[in-house]
Amino acid sequence: MLNELDEITKEIYDRYKSALQYLGVDFFHEDVQEAIINCSYGLESAFQAVISYCKYKQQKQEQFFLTPL
Repeated sequence: MLNELDEITKEIYDRYKSALQYLGVDFFHEDVQEAIINCSYGLESAFQAVISYCKYKQQKQEQFFLTPL
């Protein structure tokens, strides 16, 4: 997947990859890869939103599941 990303997208991906994997994001899932490759704007904000959502759910001690659309 990385070979299809531009340099800026690679940097954003590398910055958030480990945190998102820890939360359960499966970067090998085809839908996840497609979403990242086709995201032309706001990828960093999307990654930050997922992390914030998971932290919120954990603080509220609520279950959450990260599943592709």
